[in-house]
Amino acid sequence: MDEWGCFPRERQRLFDLIETTEANGVILLSGNVHFAEVSKVQTNTYPLLDFTSSGLTHINEAYAKAANNHRVAGPMSALNFGLVEIDWSGQTSKQITLQAIHVDGSVAFTHRISLGEFQVADASN
Repeated sequence: MDEWGCFPRERQRLFDLIETTEANGVILLSGNVHFAEVSKVQTNTYPLLDFTSSGLTHINEAYAKAANNHRVAGPMSALNFGLVEIDWSGQTSKQITLQAIHVDGSVAFTHRISLGEFQVADASN
């Protein structure tokens, strides 16, 4: 299947771009692997999340069973779609909720994070 492991130079170029531009709050949204999961890797800048959701028409249980040492939620190998909600009302830090939703509307898994976790550290401190 298509995965970052097949494209190590491109993966590093993306990480370098996030670091050099000091982009805050980056979360990758991906699909086309026919299952759902959330993965997290530590970059030089901050933890980077990849929320994968795909499979409205078909799934692949074998792909979902593949080892992933970076997985923090899932996998889910049923027909699904992804939902990203941002709660802007938080006084100290905005909250982001990532959910994989079954086609019947029930929640398969939820992963919550604070936007403050995905900010470039101030090097002057």
